[in-house]
Amino acid sequence: MRASPLLKAASVVSGLLFVGHTLGMPWTPDRSARGATLVADMKALRFPVMGFERGYWDFYEGFGLTVSVFLLAFTVLLWQAARMAARAPESARPIIATSLGAFGGMAILEPLYFFAAPIVLTVPIVALLAWALLELSPGRAS
Repeated sequence: MRASPLLKAASVVSGLLFVGHTLGMPWTPDRSARGATLVADMKALRFPVMGFERGYWDFYEGFGLTVSVFLLAFTVLLWQAARMAARAPESARPIIATSLGAFGGMAILEPLYFFAAPIVLTVPIVALLAWALLELSPGRAS
């Protein structure tokens, strides 16, 4: 199989991960009284940080939105890499390898800190990127 369709598939799955992550906002699955109290405390506790007043909720929400931005960027980048792989395979390899490293790191961290939904989307992205990189390895006809 050629690398380009593999990268487009990885881009689509990355897009699904972006949508799911973003729609999960505010990322607080515990709706119990104790969970609501914790969220209220996170919102209420504020402190100075490098000239700004922030709180734990700001960090929590900000990091979540930052992840969404990066997932969207990876979605676009992987689609662009698919086009590159079709025209100039050697130029796409570093982008694919970097993306594989990033999603591979996510695949390691997600079981430690999260739950099934991101795992079942990230693992196929890793597999698709590894396959695409293999297809573009020197000496292999794609």
